[in-house]
Amino acid sequence: MNPAVDDSRDRIIVYVVVDNGVNSRIRALGKLRCANLEVVYVTGVKVSVAPHQNLVVRPFPNPFGILRWLRLHRLKEAIDSIFYFPTRHRLYVAPVVSSLKKLIANDLKQQRRVVVLTCAPPHALCLVGKKLKRDFPQIRWLIDWQDLWSYDEVYFSQVFSLYRGRARRLEKDLIAQCDMNVTTNQFAKEAIENLCPVESHKVAVINHHFDGIADSPIAHGREPLQAPQTCRIVFMGGMFKPPKVPGGKFLEALKTARAAGVDVELHLYGSQGFEFERFRGREQEYGFAFHGSIPHAQVHGELRKYDYQLLLLEDLPNSKLIMHLKLPEYVQAGVPIIAIVPRGSAVEDIVQRTGTGYVIASDSDWAQGLGALLGDRLVRAPARNEPEIERLNWRSVERDWRRVLDLPQSRFPPDADELGAQSTA
Repeated sequence: MNPAVDDSRDRIIVYVVVDNGVNSRIRALGKLRCANLEVVYVTGVKVSVAPHQNLVVRPFPNPFGILRWLRLHRLKEAIDSIFYFPTRHRLYVAPVVSSLKKLIANDLKQQRRVVVLTCAPPHALCLVGKKLKRDFPQIRWLIDWQDLWSYDEVYFSQVFSLYRGRARRLEKDLIAQCDMNVTTNQFAKEAIENLCPVESHKVAVINHHFDGIADSPIAHGREPLQAPQTCRIVFMGGMFKPPKVPGGKFLEALKTARAAGVDVELHLYGSQGFEFERFRGREQEYGFAFHGSIPHAQVHGELRKYDYQLLLLEDLPNSKLIMHLKLPEYVQAGVPIIAIVPRGSAVEDIVQRTGTGYVIASDSDWAQGLGALLGDRLVRAPARNEPEIERLNWRSVERDWRRVLDLPQSRFPPDADELGAQSTA
């Protein structure tokens, strides 16, 4: 139970339905400051969400799982896509609905206000909210659209081709029937409103966030130098997730830029995909260093060791609509960002509005763009827009979540970060 810090007398329970993981966006809901509020994470596997509850619901066994043991992965995926609509996650949806029906019936009997938040992807999880809303019209049902089916080439490709028209109709029904659609930026909000005739007030923008106070920008080698200095770029996380994150394409561009005389190297952290294996042992050829995974608590300090932070999104429809989850963390680190992202995209807009970095269009020559930016030592960092940066702080984002969850907006004490900032002012 969260500490009582306002005057709310409502007894509120929020069920957050995810699959196997709880990212930083969703995990932060456990920090909402409201009296009589309980947050329960519904997951397929146990995750660390202490001190909040984790209700683990196991999916039904998949009889086609034997194909995985026989290493017939593609055959299994094909059969799953034909047998289960919209995806095999139906095997998880059914037991979740069964479990939550019993709990919600008891909650309502105890006069609790119930909120169900379903997170997409995987998009099939939205069926949990659809079914519960039908049985309990008095609950509040929200969808957090972190990716849209209609635009995401990866998730939509998992739907059997003959079912895709049906899936698009389902997506529109979900948008229209839920009480609130939540998305990460204005671009995605407009896409939702274009997909389905829905009132504008039923689509809310809640950015990804960073915790605490944004650091002041650090010296990063962009002033005129007395002697040559290698520009060091850092990428934190999975860089080999084609087609959306084409790490191999970037390494080829890096190699070309270095051959043209640009003194630059990449430092790569985190778990990488199988495509990365073809670059193993060729670090000197391409100009990168692989550092493996590090604890999340060390990420922020590690980022600040470098001259630039890299964001990478291929020129795809969905890439224009998403707010990169690591973007707020990069903003907080205070190191200039190099964002290779589509023109007219949400990430381009945020980087430019916050004044936290440079944009190279995904449909341009990346090697040439890197050469133009890094080869000119007189290029200065953009002016940081602190009010826009503050909008990505949890202090601001929390208020947005409180609004969509229909929680009280009463005043609450400053948190530890605010107190620290006041003491150093």
